[in-house]
Amino acid sequence: MPAPTIPSAADERRRLVNRLRRLAGQIRGLRAMVADEKACEDVLTQLRAAKSALNQVGLRVIAYSIKSCVPSEGETSDIVVTEALGRFLAYARPATGGVAAGGVPNDGLLADPSAERDLAARLLVELESTIQDLEELVSDDLVCDEVLPVVILAKRLLDRVGLQVIAHAMRTCLAPRADATRDEVVDDAMAVFLRNVDCVR
Repeated sequence: MPAPTIPSAADERRRLVNRLRRLAGQIRGLRAMVADEKACEDVLTQLRAAKSALNQVGLRVIAYSIKSCVPSEGETSDIVVTEALGRFLAYARPATGGVAAGGVPNDGLLADPSAERDLAARLLVELESTIQDLEELVSDDLVCDEVLPVVILAKRLLDRVGLQVIAHAMRTCLAPRADATRDEVVDDAMAVFLRNVDCVR
């Protein structure tokens, strides 16, 4: 049985660029769905697909950057594993506090339900631009220290979109009964959040 061939750096870059182009198409689709006020469940399903695609890009960028960066003199496998683990953890770490991209506070959701769709649309425009930046960076073979922060930014932007869509779903798509008690409204809202929490982590 012949040994498996190892893809060249150019092949891996091409695959990453193709994935980024597909992801950009998914983001454009999400923007259209938000603009057209599609059903919350449909938007969340598309959001999950985009989140999965972005995670695959992120993990492949990390692996490629670790493989392609010039190793330091006397580098051991322990050092490589430690570096890889650090990058994976930086990517997996959720955004906390502070201000997100576009000056949007990261510590709370909009109190005005009518503004949620506009914020999600603005975040999606910024995300699409970030994906294009990523495509250029990968195409130019700048993947060591330049790409991972941009992938993390894209991930955080998509998480913010997910939070806005979930908040919108909790506020407007539940169509609470007029006779629902406060506890029933909370239970229904929590059920929506728990069913869709994978969109934001």
